[in-house]
Amino acid sequence: ASGNGIAGGTLSADLRDLALASDGNRVAVAWSEMVSGVRQIYLRELSGGAWNALSGSASGSGVSGIADPDLAGSISHNAMPSLSYFNGQLFAAWQTHSDQGAAVAVATFANTPARTLALVDTIAAPELPASPSLSAGGDALRLLWVRQPLENQPTDLYAMRYNGSHFVAELPGEASPGGFSRSGGIATQLVAATDATGRTSVAWLDAISGQPEIHARGMSATVSRTFYANSVTGIQAILDGNDLAAGDFIVVNGSVNGDVTIAAGDAGVAIVGAPGSRIVGSVTVAAGANNVLLQGLDISGTVTVQGANGFTLTESKAGAVTLQGGANAQITANQLSGNLTLQGAVNAALIDSNRINAATGLDLQAGAAVSNLTVSRNNFQGTNGIALNAAASGRIRDNSISASATGLNIAAAFSGLIDGNRIANAASACATMPQRHWPATPSATTRSAFGPRWPATVPVWVSWPVPASTTWSATRPAFRPWPPNSSNSTCAAATSA
Repeated sequence: ASGNGIAGGTLSADLRDLALASDGNRVAVAWSEMVSGVRQIYLRELSGGAWNALSGSASGSGVSGIADPDLAGSISHNAMPSLSYFNGQLFAAWQTHSDQGAAVAVATFANTPARTLALVDTIAAPELPASPSLSAGGDALRLLWVRQPLENQPTDLYAMRYNGSHFVAELPGEASPGGFSRSGGIATQLVAATDATGRTSVAWLDAISGQPEIHARGMSATVSRTFYANSVTGIQAILDGNDLAAGDFIVVNGSVNGDVTIAAGDAGVAIVGAPGSRIVGSVTVAAGANNVLLQGLDISGTVTVQGANGFTLTESKAGAVTLQGGANAQITANQLSGNLTLQGAVNAALIDSNRINAATGLDLQAGAAVSNLTVSRNNFQGTNGIALNAAASGRIRDNSISASATGLNIAAAFSGLIDGNRIANAASACATMPQRHWPATPSATTRSAFGPRWPATVPVWVSWPVPASTTWSATRPAFRPWPPNSSNSTCAAATSA
């Protein structure tokens, strides 16, 4: 941390894009530096107490020059390096530009005394790849990056896994338009990390909502076996003919007919859709079929989860979805054309970033016992938005509700925050809690938090729900509607709850 530092450059060198990696014994650092009018990728490694260049990695064309023969035209710019050690070798990835377009380049330094540099891949396409990120853990080394189409379209996130000689898509569609995540759409600054079992998590900055947000995704399991369902070999045939578990993936190709039932013996299985695929039928997840993942699917029928825990439906299209009990369900980033219904004992369900157009977007049915519920950033359209017909706890926040009848109906006690929601176009835009009259004997009642706007001459408040045996007085005024502190006598004027 003195003199000209590790790079040994000068002020005119214009160093940028610092990247670091370590295998526990060695530390590597890479950066971009302007050299004779071209920005190059340079690298040094700390070993034996000194920062050493490897195979000319800190002079001339540095690391990035290795990609020149593999690109059409001549390299004009390099940036955004990423480093990772894997099986003793040091890998480097970066964004490279030639006068014919852009690509992601990957090279590796051999784990030999000579530390020779070899090109692994140049991944070129008619678009702009950005933010390449190498991540290693367990037996996996993955390369992830942001794909920016040249036309004005959303960005995609791509991923490939190293197979010992090249980087390839681990599952169909993960390195083609659409990518491995269909949420977000204006992605930048991608970073990744991989745990000791080989599961990779990724985070990125996304501005699709109109303001910067941090998005993240993670692998629930590594890919152990892959099965392919199509018009000849259906999904149910694969389920019935194999003992499936976590790490087993069924990839749906084309149109596959028939209902699907996932039994407890196939707990942990993942069913993912290749681009353009479709399931013509309904899906049922039986009790005991825990930790099932449905991702990227187009399901013509319904999805029913019969009390299984850890169920995930994400980035898919479906009709109605019903959770009949169970814990830790995630319903995220889907397009649903039917009610999302919660029945029975549902605990810690996450309902986030869905678009739901239905008679009732979210229906907590009477008799359900819903706890620790999170309903966030959804778009509800149709007749009714959210109907809380059963006692529940959790948080309902930042949803957009455009319903022709009732936006938010709180017909049972809800313990938790209801905040930041936008309700529009509804005939009744806030909760339609029944009006209640002051009992003839107010001293027998207790105060509850319905707000300070009630006339000061009324000494106490009735707690909800009021016992059916309460004697009502016609001379007392009616209770005001929810949310608290509303100055209106009806729900129609409310626009936020």
